[in-house]
Amino acid sequence: MSLSTPGWFAALDSWWLPAVGEDIARNVSPLGLDGQGRLHVACHSGAWRRQVRLLERPLTARVNRCLPAAPLTGINVVHGTEQR
Repeated sequence: MSLSTPGWFAALDSWWLPAVGEDIARNVSPLGLDGQGRLHVACHSGAWRRQVRLLERPLTARVNRCLPAAPLTGINVVHGTEQR
């Protein structure tokens, strides 16, 4: 699957930490968007994958509040530990 990184995504440091908080920002890395507007993220561990899945709706809403020009439809957690 091909992921896009629109212009606003490039400014990751200006929106990721304020949107998700320090703990999540330290353990979860945004990778890009799919064609359906879902943000794909990689987590450091299985525990963080479960946590992000449980928090998908509130995290999506928080990112959308920080970036109104980039409305996400959801968050997709992928396996792996890729870092930004």
